[in-house]
Amino acid sequence: MRECNIEAQGSIVRVNFVDDTEARFHAVWLRDNALDASTRDSRNGQCLVTLAQIPADSRIAASRVRGTCLELDFEPEYARKLASRMAARARLRSQR
Repeated sequence: MRECNIEAQGSIVRVNFVDDTEARFHAVWLRDNALDASTRDSRNGQCLVTLAQIPADSRIAASRVRGTCLELDFEPEYARKLASRMAARARLRSQR
């Protein structure tokens, strides 16, 4: 990943990849698929929350690229979540 930009009042993040492609991801989808300890079991990757537990008004408050990771801060819960490699995997799936 090269850079990311928040769009649509925080409901979307646009990610630009090093191969000059880009993809857009919805905030609720990113929150539901985050790879942090409160969302995913670190041992087996099992999801620990349901979509119903994520606030419908979740927004991306801040985004940054750190190496191959997309790091996001969400509101209203304001918790930092990692979307590492997830965005790249989703992009690859969409190209199939």
